[in-house]
Amino acid sequence: MNDSDDPKVPQPSDNDALSALVNDILAERAEETEVLPVVESSDDVTPDVTATDSPDELATDIFEAEPPSEDEVLTSPATERTGIAAWPRSKKIVVAAGVAVVAYGGLVLAVGSGIPSGTRVGGINIGHMSVAEARTTLEQAASDFESKNLTFVAAGTKSKDLVSRYGVYLDVDATLAKIPTGSLNPFDLLSAVFSGRTVAPVINSDEALASGLAELADTVDHPAVEPTIALDGLEPRVVAGKTGKVLDVTAAQSQTLATLTKDFSEKSWTIKLAMNPDDPKVTLESAKELIKKVVEPALSADVTVTTSAPVTATQPVSSAVYTPSKIARAMRFTVENDDLKVHLDPRTVRRMTDEGFSGVETPVQNATWDVSSGKPVVVPAKPGFGVTDRALANAIESVYTLPEGQRSAT
Repeated sequence: MNDSDDPKVPQPSDNDALSALVNDILAERAEETEVLPVVESSDDVTPDVTATDSPDELATDIFEAEPPSEDEVLTSPATERTGIAAWPRSKKIVVAAGVAVVAYGGLVLAVGSGIPSGTRVGGINIGHMSVAEARTTLEQAASDFESKNLTFVAAGTKSKDLVSRYGVYLDVDATLAKIPTGSLNPFDLLSAVFSGRTVAPVINSDEALASGLAELADTVDHPAVEPTIALDGLEPRVVAGKTGKVLDVTAAQSQTLATLTKDFSEKSWTIKLAMNPDDPKVTLESAKELIKKVVEPALSADVTVTTSAPVTATQPVSSAVYTPSKIARAMRFTVENDDLKVHLDPRTVRRMTDEGFSGVETPVQNATWDVSSGKPVVVPAKPGFGVTDRALANAIESVYTLPEGQRSAT
């Protein structure tokens, strides 16, 4: 058995339900008419609704009563006391819309169809101009801009020239494209009327700016000194590198355009360019590794290079021996792709080559004429034979890290 079947629990009566319905209806009518309640202290004011002893009688009065006409509502004491608050909702919406339309129309007339009033480009007022007039004004400003002086200062060195010589210019078309004309957006209209609009000029450059800054960099740059290897006799050691300072040409270009955009109206410009640290790319660890794997083995024993001559040579076979001291004198250390490398200088190797190759190396003989018999006779050319400097150095490099006894090349 549930609570509704329990005779001890009081059951809601039909009168209670009807009273709740009546209260809901009264609340809805109060919201629809938007009549503000007014409390009067005078005894002459008769309440609009009188209390009844029975909810049934109250419900009957409400459903049988005629709703008040519009004239009765507008002339009632409540309407007189509340004013616009008692207007019908539709009338309020119409009035508000009319005020908005009038205000919007005034903004459109004030701004006009051309450049909005108060519009400035780099300090140049072009407000209330047509697009054609604004273009003419900006083209004149661009000509004046390019005739001004631009000075760069980097590491105490100055470079001065005309803006036009550095390939920097005001892009009139791109600047005009940033300016809203004839906008019907109410927010744009309000901004144009009350605060105006400041448009940054569009400053661009061609390759002349990068070229001019690169020339300046060639003068002021002090690149990093990379670590290398020095030989004290046959003993290799690492020489530490040093950090340098260089001009970042790309960053200098961006700095230049940003400065001229921000200070477009200046009579001239002096831009101080920062020098950036340039750290060595080669590490000390890689230099030590090169000593261990290449330099020390190369200087550990002799290298023999043998050559075979053609059968027509007077000495068919010849060889040369390169001692560790000779190899050390020919060693060179360079940085390639940020890595330390070692190689032999071909000319130095050739100067240290023994005379043993003289028997197999023969010069080229060009064709010629022989007139000793009284008649010209063609003497055919003869090919020569020899070992190039680079081939000789490559031969030594191909075996100089091998163990002793295996250090022979042909």
